[in-house]
Amino acid sequence: MWKVAGIIVLFLTPVFGEQPSEHASCLATSASAPRFAVGRKTVNGKAQAVVLNVSVNRKDGSKEKVVALACKLTRDYDNQRTLVVWFFTSLEAAKQFRTSGEGVSVATKKSLMASYRSEPAQNVHELTWTPNGREPADSTKILLNVSR
Repeated sequence: MWKVAGIIVLFLTPVFGEQPSEHASCLATSASAPRFAVGRKTVNGKAQAVVLNVSVNRKDGSKEKVVALACKLTRDYDNQRTLVVWFFTSLEAAKQFRTSGEGVSVATKKSLMASYRSEPAQNVHELTWTPNGREPADSTKILLNVSR
């Protein structure tokens, strides 16, 4: 758990062992960003932080397309110090999900396919890919290069 400008964010990471990691480049990705809907948006203007819960159609939710969407959102919110994005396969889940975990259903947790954190000043751009809901053994950390 860490705090982003007064917003508590729980990153759902595996408890046992280190998750595998990969590298990806926004410049080298050939996938196009999928269509998405914003279910919830939280902005802290003073701290320049944005938290988005977005939904992506399951058929458009490949790892490559989610990486492309993370790159697009990083460009769209490049004026923010911190960007956190939660990717779901259901718009209802994206609307319901709260980082505190309060009132989050099992169906919402299973709809989670990835989480992303971008902090350009620290050169941190990490996507945690969890295609099977929250199965820690299936999680992969993807370190993004977002250089222009």
